[in-house]
Amino acid sequence: MAVPDVHTVSGPLKSFVSARVTFSAKWENLYDQSGIVLVPRKASDPAAPHSKWIKSGIELYAGKPHLSTVACDRFADMSLYPVTAPEGQRITLEVAKEGGNIWVHQLILAGDGSIKERLPLREICWILCEEQDDWVLDVSALAARPDKTAKGPLKVEFSDFQVKW
Repeated sequence: MAVPDVHTVSGPLKSFVSARVTFSAKWENLYDQSGIVLVPRKASDPAAPHSKWIKSGIELYAGKPHLSTVACDRFADMSLYPVTAPEGQRITLEVAKEGGNIWVHQLILAGDGSIKERLPLREICWILCEEQDDWVLDVSALAARPDKTAKGPLKVEFSDFQVKW
């Protein structure tokens, strides 16, 4: 797993507005993945529980990169969208509170960095149910190469990692 040069940002779940990251990699092995991960936890828990989390990004599945979002509230489910993401192509994702839910979008950026298009990928309805004072949200850039037979770590270039509260 490549370690991004960004750290985990934490804040009150009820104050979360959005998170955004741009990344690129050469996805070669089954389940190579990079993107963003959000983990809600009780503030009294020193580490995030592994029963609730959302990750979204590019994941290599069936030999091709896909836009992938996995949401877990005790049990995980995955959505995949085919994408043409050649080696080195930069992908920008945004996870944002909209109404009472969380939406994941791929952002298509213009040459000047402004948002040209927001492609909706997934709506997640359960995460804000825990929006009480005692819940924190940890947000991190994600890079993982779960394939134990892979040669070498997944190298991911991250930029524009930002979280708004």
